[in-house]
Amino acid sequence: MMFNLYVVVLCISFVGTNSEYIPVLLWQPDEVNGKVAGSPPSLSKVSVEQFSDYFSKKIGERKHIVVFLEENLSMEDFGGLNLDDTFSSLKNITSSSHVNFLPSVQSPYKALKTLGLKMKAVNIKDFDYTFPKAEKSILVFKLGDARSEEDRPDLLKRHDNIIGEVYNSLVNKYDDVLALYTAHHSSWIEPYLKPNVRRVRQLLETSNELETNGSFWNRNNTLVYTKRPPVFRHGTDEINITDVISITTSTIAGNVMLSVRIKSLSSVSMRLTFSKSSGYWSFDKIEVKNDTQNYTLLPSAPITAPLHFSYHCSSNVIFTSKDNEASVTFYGLQVEPYVSSNDTFNDAYDCVPFFSAPIWSGIFITVLLAIVMIWALTMIMDIKTMDQFDNPKGKTITINATD
Repeated sequence: MMFNLYVVVLCISFVGTNSEYIPVLLWQPDEVNGKVAGSPPSLSKVSVEQFSDYFSKKIGERKHIVVFLEENLSMEDFGGLNLDDTFSSLKNITSSSHVNFLPSVQSPYKALKTLGLKMKAVNIKDFDYTFPKAEKSILVFKLGDARSEEDRPDLLKRHDNIIGEVYNSLVNKYDDVLALYTAHHSSWIEPYLKPNVRRVRQLLETSNELETNGSFWNRNNTLVYTKRPPVFRHGTDEINITDVISITTSTIAGNVMLSVRIKSLSSVSMRLTFSKSSGYWSFDKIEVKNDTQNYTLLPSAPITAPLHFSYHCSSNVIFTSKDNEASVTFYGLQVEPYVSSNDTFNDAYDCVPFFSAPIWSGIFITVLLAIVMIWALTMIMDIKTMDQFDNPKGKTITINATD
């Protein structure tokens, strides 16, 4: 109950936050160091230095600290999901523990590294539910094992079960366990990324359309930009994809999967799949899932470019299902996975083929003029001149009809 109350109140307070700050949930089975001096206010943004100082005091004399680290996490994950179903283990654990919830912490994992404590990354498959003997050890469980068939709620629910299993096993052995749940990055698309988008516009665009109408998705070295919001069509219904709740990425066998959740389509999620081979990357498909049916959408033409190049197409790019029941349309698409920088497109590999409309027009006009010229030369060469000429001082030349 305490966990639900924290989440509901803080989600309402932090809707509209405009920086990449990450929520942190801390809990311990006892009241020791439950409230430390200088604790940050619940609704304030906490810097790296503030959180490092706060967590150091929170540890106190404890020797056993466990960190559950997601790849992406935000307040929207708590506010947009069924807490009783998705975070059932956390709810049960925190209902009988002392809980501290900080909804907006800047780089919490970076702050942990500044404490000077021994940190050990642990694989859940090899974990024997014991801490190393070193004093004040921190065990880090990196929950970054996303699966291609999982949606965001399924991923968080599976991780919630892992947290419950590990924590309960540790508490049965140790009395002073302090647990922390956070992530590397925020899964919310922050408005502060817009200045980076302007640098992208300098490559191919010149107007101010990006700031007002464009869509820019940026997550973990995967960039997607459209001049207008994409349109999702299902049957006769068409919906503009404008209010994106979260974007997450996962990498499986070298393939990058960009998962997008949409606020206006709470039951719908999209997964964009990219692959690379022989120095080229490809935008292979879009998987759309809803409550009743799943669709695999394929592009009308191959979307591919060399590595370290982006793909750009001024015309509409359409992904359609085999039965033509669903489709996603991108307007003025520019996309690039596997980028070395997290906020800037590389040079563009344009979708326009070598024989573009202007080139075909030039060829047509050239051929037409060549035909006219050949016809004119043929006509001139066919003119026959007279072989006799009239002498005004001599006898008049008479030309018979047979001549």
